[in-house]
Amino acid sequence: MNTKLNLGAGGRCLKDHVNLDIIKYDGIDVVWNLEETPLPFQDETFEEVRAYNVLEHIENFIPLMEELHRIMKKGAILKIVVPYYNSKGAFQDPTHRRFFTEETFLYFTNNKKFQIIGLNVISN
Repeated sequence: MNTKLNLGAGGRCLKDHVNLDIIKYDGIDVVWNLEETPLPFQDETFEEVRAYNVLEHIENFIPLMEELHRIMKKGAILKIVVPYYNSKGAFQDPTHRRFFTEETFLYFTNNKKFQIIGLNVISN
């Protein structure tokens, strides 16, 4: 099994990742609704999790983040891309459930579950 997970892969499936999406597109390995926990993976399965333009669509954000912590190996990397809260694009899509700032993920790092090792803020 690949040790990298691509959440909300959609049409952006990656060959060296387990590709997960709510819809069975070509290349999707696991069909799953990220609002449902637990995720269908064993503890400490992944060395890297990629969540590009998916977390803003999640209503049950904290339970999902807890699940990501559970399925990631110690020292794993979580790569996240989300719309910046004050960009027009953040509000343009009616399926966005939440908005993100530079400090959003401090909620998780303050309790030592995650460590921020890089942050790029891009506003469109």
